[in-house]
Amino acid sequence: MKESEESLAEAQQMAHIGNWNWDIVNNKLLWSDELYRIFGLKPKEFEVTYNLFLTYAHSNDRDYVDNAVKKSFKRKTF
Repeated sequence: MKESEESLAEAQQMAHIGNWNWDIVNNKLLWSDELYRIFGLKPKEFEVTYNLFLTYAHSNDRDYVDNAVKKSFKRKTF
């Protein structure tokens, strides 16, 4: 398992892509180290939240993104 995680982290670093998981019930986001780097943050320096994610959306798009997420909870397309 550890070898697989290390391979994934290396591939993400080479491709400059990341991955994330969102525990909606507890409102906790888990980011890969590369995703932290993409956003100019130090990996695991602090807890990432949905509200922090929204701050990275362009200010003109923030309401649109937030509303799309909320609609998806109601099974509406976006």
